[in-house]
Amino acid sequence: VRNVRIDTLSKGYRRRVGFAVSLLGNAPILLLDEPTDGLDPNQKAHLLGLIDDMSKEKTIIISTHLLDEAASVADRILIMHKGIIKMDGDLESILKRTSTISLENAFIKLTR
Repeated sequence: VRNVRIDTLSKGYRRRVGFAVSLLGNAPILLLDEPTDGLDPNQKAHLLGLIDDMSKEKTIIISTHLLDEAASVADRILIMHKGIIKMDGDLESILKRTSTISLENAFIKLTR
C-alpha cells in the first residue's frame, strides 16, 4: 500500500499508519488513544506486544474503554469518571481496594 492514499485505507490500516507515525520522533512519552480500535484480533495482539516491548524504554499512556486490554499491558491504571480520578494503582491493588475480581467490575463499582 506504499502508493495508496491514507484516506482510502481501512480503519485498521489507518490506525496502524497513525501508530507508526507516532513513533517517528522517538519521543520518551507516547500518548495513545484507543490504539487497537478497528484492528482484527491478530493485529491487536501484535500491537499490544509492541506496546509492551516499548514500555521497557519509554512511558506509554493509553486512553481506552477496553479494560481487558488495559489490564493486560498496564503497570499503572487510573480509573476516571466525569473528569475525576476515582482510583489509581496497579491492577492488583485496584482489585483489592474495590473487592472485585476484574477491572471491569472495579470500573462499574467506582463509576455508578
